[in-house]
Amino acid sequence: IKAGRQDLIGSGCDALIPANPPKAALRARMLKANKELAEGRYVHTVKGPAQEQPGPTPTPAGYRPHRKSVKRRSR
Repeated sequence: IKAGRQDLIGSGCDALIPANPPKAALRARMLKANKELAEGRYVHTVKGPAQEQPGPTPTPAGYRPHRKSVKRRSR
């Protein structure tokens, strides 16, 4: 698809790659997924990639009364 050869994919007689994967490939993919999770680990117990620690939160600028962007308060 990236090479722009979508005419090679499909169910026609000129297509080299079938539109749907063969049943054996689907069965092999399902068996592999079941085997990986059948080792006593469940989806929510498998550790994901490590995340970076967030840096310190920036301190807010606070109230700056002399800035041009300050709106005048109504009384």
